[in-house]
Amino acid sequence: FHATTKTAAFDQIWNEICDAETQENYDRRQVAFGRFVQQLSDDGFNATLDQPSCYVYEDLMEYYPEAKILQTQRDPASWARSMVEMVYSLDVYVWQPPYNSAWNVTDGPYGYWSKKQLGFRDDEIHPNGLPRNNSDPNNRLEFRSSISLESCKEAYYRYDSKVKQKAPSDKLVSYHPKEGWGPLCEN
Repeated sequence: FHATTKTAAFDQIWNEICDAETQENYDRRQVAFGRFVQQLSDDGFNATLDQPSCYVYEDLMEYYPEAKILQTQRDPASWARSMVEMVYSLDVYVWQPPYNSAWNVTDGPYGYWSKKQLGFRDDEIHPNGLPRNNSDPNNRLEFRSSISLESCKEAYYRYDSKVKQKAPSDKLVSYHPKEGWGPLCEN
């Protein structure tokens, strides 16, 4: 299952998970998460990657205790630039007409909730997806993003460290794409 494998069922379930967690209704969240796992199985998926699934690896470990956790390593600056260019720049555009009335009706798995999973502080997240960088409008990259490059890079380090601390070492496979398929095939 990849984040772009979007169906109405998965979208509804992820919105329920995010909404329940934001409201701190953990019983409702657990029920919705159970539906996510069942939907994965019903649709024939045996692996999941990318957001929003990567943010619930601890829950997935409970359902699949024998599963490996693949932690893809990237150059933090390169990852931050990619996120700012491709993901957080969308925040800016979708809050502009004609999309602004339809976007983020509930926070959902790609908005505020996902940023909180990466450890962003509220003061790092610009409300309504407006550009976060108030300094130089000539800095076209950050000027078009709801998150700054530096905040994004710090989030990478925080999340990387969190996964390494929480995941059992015998289940964690740390992998960099430059290594090729070998390390993945060995696990």
